[in-house]
Amino acid sequence: MGSAIVPRLWPGSTIICLGSGPSLTPEDVALTRGYHVLAINDTYQMAPHLSVLYAAELRWWDWHQDALALSCLKFGSHTLIPKRYTGVGYLRHVSGNGIETDPSAVRGTHGGTQAINIARHLGAGRILMVGYDMQPGSDGRNHYFGEHPDGTHVNYVRRLKDYEDVYDRLGREGIELVNCSRSTAIESVPRMPLAMALERAAPAALQVH
Repeated sequence: MGSAIVPRLWPGSTIICLGSGPSLTPEDVALTRGYHVLAINDTYQMAPHLSVLYAAELRWWDWHQDALALSCLKFGSHTLIPKRYTGVGYLRHVSGNGIETDPSAVRGTHGGTQAINIARHLGAGRILMVGYDMQPGSDGRNHYFGEHPDGTHVNYVRRLKDYEDVYDRLGREGIELVNCSRSTAIESVPRMPLAMALERAAPAALQVH
């Protein structure tokens, strides 16, 4: 089965990528209502207003088949996903860091950077990262919800440099990347409180589609 194509739906818009870091709060997610939201993995459970859901792994869709009923765009990067689950588009994974320009593919070592790549395909002029902690919480949790069923999580130390590469590449394209996470180990992306960043973003209904 061939790759899906991410449509360029929102040229020049602000798109919010919701990661599942332990600092993500319902209050932050509530602020994103009315904006274009790209939820990563389990964050769809906190953001019923999402526009796009991205979960790379086949096993994640096996664990969360209720997400198949969502009316948003849905993507993954495992070749068996579209064969097993109708309505989930397959995006080819390209090895290496940075940003992939082919809208049928994503680049990056984990879901956080791959989601940013999808936001770029969607036409974002500005991408806000929320819940991108890239470090355990003070209570040892790796995600706001605890752990995945198999206990896996991103190797933080090995993946932090990925954001430097992504930030540099987006900057060359004139796309602004801002880290609005409450707590984060990512030092290569400028930070701003989410509420302040949203003051500069028109709600989705007012953005040019």
